[in-house]
Amino acid sequence: MHQAAARYWNEIAESQLLVTDWARQIFALPQSEMDVALNREEERLSKETCDPVLVAAYLKVMPLLWERQAIANFLVENPSLRAAMPPIEGASEALLIANKDFRLSALQTKKLAEMLENEPVPPFDFSHAGYPGANEVPLMTHLIDDPGPFETLEAWEQHLTMLQLLPKSLTQQLSIDQAKEIISQKRREQAIAKALGGPNHYILLCARNYAAALAKYRTVRGNERNLLEQEMKYLLESGKLEVEAEQRRRENHLASDIRSSVRDRKPLSRMVSATEAEAIRHFYATPPAPLLDTLSGEELISLGGLFLGWAQERDRLDPRAMIELSGWSDGMRILAHAVGKEFDPLPLPEGAPVPLLKFLATRAGGILRVERD
Repeated sequence: MHQAAARYWNEIAESQLLVTDWARQIFALPQSEMDVALNREEERLSKETCDPVLVAAYLKVMPLLWERQAIANFLVENPSLRAAMPPIEGASEALLIANKDFRLSALQTKKLAEMLENEPVPPFDFSHAGYPGANEVPLMTHLIDDPGPFETLEAWEQHLTMLQLLPKSLTQQLSIDQAKEIISQKRREQAIAKALGGPNHYILLCARNYAAALAKYRTVRGNERNLLEQEMKYLLESGKLEVEAEQRRRENHLASDIRSSVRDRKPLSRMVSATEAEAIRHFYATPPAPLLDTLSGEELISLGGLFLGWAQERDRLDPRAMIELSGWSDGMRILAHAVGKEFDPLPLPEGAPVPLLKFLATRAGGILRVERD
């Protein structure tokens, strides 16, 4: 579900008849709560399957399959979202999408088919005996502020301990569940960030798959080449959607009074803390997967060095622009590491203008080579 923003799922929940209780609960959530709920589902299913890649594939295609009629109706008036929410008519199409995006093994494909046969289990059950209703929530629950998203694991564990000391209530239980989810997420990030590529996982998955498809494209002819062209186009579009989704997630972690400045690339209205500066840099460091259409691995590395050099020019740039350039440098280097220095895109069409970034990368690469010599 991360392939589309929460507001589109919200519109489906408001305008269409949903089949499953799972979708009735998840589709209606705002973005921040949807992220928490989906992370909770990932954790639950990963414990059951011991296969996070299978879980990611399931959570992407399961809603498309089970709510296919509602999505198809929604797409009639919103055709631009077909790439993010492709209309499907059966399990075979869902498996095809999953295999394209995640390169599943035969065993994983079989397991996914079995999982898709069963209606998804609703993630929330608030019918616990002994918990008062929302109108009976003790005031103390509302007086405890959550730690920020960039606080440490220890801070969240301390927050959970304080929540557990409060009188029982529905809101208290929801706050405890949310704290446990964030704690679990932070622990999981520490344990598997290296294995799964951290928050850039799905972007880099598209990038690596595109590089692999391009390498294969250069070795084949005829109809197989046409199929690979379609696959590469699909992977670039998927990468673009994943970049947009990840940027929205990172944008939500920014303080509200600096969010618009960062999004619109305008000078900040106040000084920012080191934590806020790191969050801004993280926002700009989203790997630019769509650039693989025109930039090579060496050119990405060259741009990373160029932007990092520009970021040091304190007398010419405002603080936000300096952070932005540092983030861009990070994103370029991360993407280059994912596809390899030897990655080389297809040549530009004859007569096509050279994109600005490719021009800058070529100039930067030439300057670096001269300095080394």
